[in-house]
Amino acid sequence: MDDQILSLYAKGMSTRDICATFKELFDADVSPTVISNVTDAVMGRVTERQFRTLEPMYPIILLDCIVHMVRTHMRFVPWKDYKEYRKNKPPHLRAATQKIPTITIR
Repeated sequence: MDDQILSLYAKGMSTRDICATFKELFDADVSPTVISNVTDAVMGRVTERQFRTLEPMYPIILLDCIVHMVRTHMRFVPWKDYKEYRKNKPPHLRAATQKIPTITIR
């Protein structure tokens, strides 16, 4: 029951709204004091999470799809080609940039 109260509280419902929701869904009478006690028990963790230091990098992934018409079994069917574009890749996922040696043939 505590998890349900916290879930509803996290969605922005007031304590009185949560009481009404419990009455509708579960036919249970829960006082606003009980709901306040449950939310106050985790309020320390909530404020700690709100004021935490941010990570140095958050990766962003963009997905794109191109639809081609491909001939297979004597008919054309749509073929979806998904592309993934990453921004702010972690260092272990970045491609190594090297100069390719050129060979000149005479």
